Amino acid sequence: MTSVIRAISLALGQIGDPAFRNVMAVGVFGALVVFIALWFLASWAVGFVPWTDLPLIGWIFDWMATVLEWLGEWFVFLGDVAFGAVMLTVMFLLFPAVTTTIVSLFLDQIIGAVEDKHYPGRGEPRAQPIAELIGQSLKFLAIVIGVNILALPIYAILLFLPPLNLVFYYVLNGYLVGREFYEMVAIRRMTPEEAIVLRKRFGGRVVIAGAIIVFCMTVPLLNLLIPVLAAAAMVHIFESMRQKAAAVPAQR
Repeated sequence: MTSVIRAISLALGQIGDPAFRNVMAVGVFGALVVFIALWFLASWAVGFVPWTDLPLIGWIFDWMATVLEWLGEWFVFLGDVAFGAVMLTVMFLLFPAVTTTIVSLFLDQIIGAVEDKHYPGRGEPRAQPIAELIGQSLKFLAIVIGVNILALPIYAILLFLPPLNLVFYYVLNGYLVGREFYEMVAIRRMTPEEAIVLRKRFGGRVVIAGAIIVFCMTVPLLNLLIPVLAAAAMVHIFESMRQKAAAVPAQR
């Protein structure tokens, strides 16, 4: 925990760096575009897709429509409220993944700025083609969305068991997001195989850092800064892991 707090403090101390400001601006704009597009797409789907004709689940929508119609003049109002609640929930669940995916395409600038200031003399990082960066980002987005969709039944059960629902959300997404940021940093200096070995030795730091990142991503306004600060902090966490691994060789 001490190393994670130190890493976050060092990242905050570099927030005024021009590279940080540029990437944060890109992240804010990109997130707004994605969620505005998602809202309009969902609005279109609500009116265009024949939900009551869908196999297996169509009867649910048919039943809901009957109940809402029975309510009369409250039909439209309740429908809008339900739609808004669902969209806000989806955005809450997916905001960490979407924001991280957008910003990850530009985080190489952040990582490089941190290395130049705090770890000079490292030499040139491993070259990564743009296709590899895009593929890595899309893979991460697919994994986070897929895992959270599969976890929806658990979310539904834990909805009535606060604060276990929040603990589950932060631990699950903390592991995923922390691992993604770690890999962004680590594969610049290691092969993927070496990065996996190091993460398995000191994975607790990655999960703790990831949980803190995800929590901050759910705080309005602060979440707009977090992907950049998270990448910067993960550089320090990675370097501390690598230094400790060098000082204490793994036991066979």
